Amino acid sequence: MQLNFIVCMEVTCNETERNALLSFKHRLSDPSKRLSSWSDADDCCRWMGVRCNNITGRVMELDLSTPLDSPYMQLSDLQRNQLSGALPDSLDQLKHLEVLDLSNNTIVHSVPSTFSNLSSLRTLNIGHNQLNGTIPESLGFLRNLQVLNLGANSLTGGMSATLGILSNFVTLDLSSNCLEGPIQEKSLEKLFELKEPRLPSTNVFLNVESSWTPVFLT
Repeated sequence: MQLNFIVCMEVTCNETERNALLSFKHRLSDPSKRLSSWSDADDCCRWMGVRCNNITGRVMELDLSTPLDSPYMQLSDLQRNQLSGALPDSLDQLKHLEVLDLSNNTIVHSVPSTFSNLSSLRTLNIGHNQLNGTIPESLGFLRNLQVLNLGANSLTGGMSATLGILSNFVTLDLSSNCLEGPIQEKSLEKLFELKEPRLPSTNVFLNVESSWTPVFLT
């Protein structure tokens, strides 16, 4: 009689990625203890806000947003109960990350240029924070990006022309920032899939040929 055995091995998170996440946690202020499950002793695939691939154990999604219906939004002093701090370069170690959502927090300083290393990223939502500086040209390397939300921050400068080569864009939100200057035709002409553009309403203007109409306006 032949016996067949099936061995089920539990997949755990990648050590490099776990260390990158712990480095991120240590740079954040977390007065509400939302990241209390993030510890050296535990598998990072079980941490709050982290989702891993069931086969490889690589981190695919990091969602630390504060939804409008969250209990954290019901407290009298929101800034004392949201995550706050800067975005570290260590997040670029999450090579298989597809979704990064840190919206509705108090993230400060600039958008790291090293985010360009997150080549699998499909959604980057860091809207409604306190980010400043310019939009990194290097975001143009994120060829799989479909959703980019940088709205409601304090970003300055102009719209990076490199965003115009990201032909997979479906949603682009740059509204409620301090952007200024022209948006060139080349920054929009390849955005064939764009359905939800939200551009700044003041200090920004389209610099295009009079006969040209963006695809998303047709």
